[in-house]
Amino acid sequence: MRYILRFALALIIALPLIQHSTLPAGATEGFTVSTVAREPLADSKVSELVGRAVGADCAFEFPEIVIEEYGTRVVRVIGVDPDDCRLLLEEGTPITEPSLPSRGKGVRFDSVEADPIPAQAQNPPGAEASFAAAAVQRLRGYHVVRYQDPVGITVNSVVTEIWWTFNGSCAYSGSTWGSFSWASWSGWVRNSYAVEQSIDPSCKWYRGSSRATYSNAQFCPPKTWAYYNYVNTVGYNNGNVGVGRFTSTAGSCWDWLGVSFWYGKEPA
Repeated sequence: MRYILRFALALIIALPLIQHSTLPAGATEGFTVSTVAREPLADSKVSELVGRAVGADCAFEFPEIVIEEYGTRVVRVIGVDPDDCRLLLEEGTPITEPSLPSRGKGVRFDSVEADPIPAQAQNPPGAEASFAAAAVQRLRGYHVVRYQDPVGITVNSVVTEIWWTFNGSCAYSGSTWGSFSWASWSGWVRNSYAVEQSIDPSCKWYRGSSRATYSNAQFCPPKTWAYYNYVNTVGYNNGNVGVGRFTSTAGSCWDWLGVSFWYGKEPA
């Protein structure tokens, strides 16, 4: 049974906490484990994501992750069980800060700011006055999603970064940038993209969202697709950050691509 990675809401079964990417005994049973070299993660834990069969495919949905502390966290798929619709995930703190390929050398890069929020979709009357009466803070939240080929080379990615202002009771304003990269040297092209921002009328959150579609007719003919239906970063009125994603691959060699993502927040 083939599978499609779909990220939004679903069941995660946590396995015991492990240190420095040493997998617990029996954790990989029934999974085909990736052989790509991986940087070790501190405070690493392994979890199993149970999907559902959709015809000949498996659909997987991830819950939103909420961040309270400063710093970066990484989540990556390290094993697949397509027969029973299961993924083996590893999450932890990177020992070395992860990075995407720099622009140039056959890697295309684009960064786009979201259009302004229409006036009628902004905070309700009185929100600005509440900011004048309370301590205002500004933070940066970020969310990076990428696909890698079988040897661990990043072939495309989407990043959503937000800078938002809040005071403990209201998330008032912000800005969003979406960044996109694709390995043109190996035949990848970007077919579509969008960057949007929105704000909750009741002051609870500010959200940035990026979307993109990439394809490759050379990687494995006739064509392989990578869909980033959304990559969201949400800034809440209490300073927390939430991240969510919904992605999938399709085409002739969709199952050769592995997904990973990292996220975090820091002072603006």
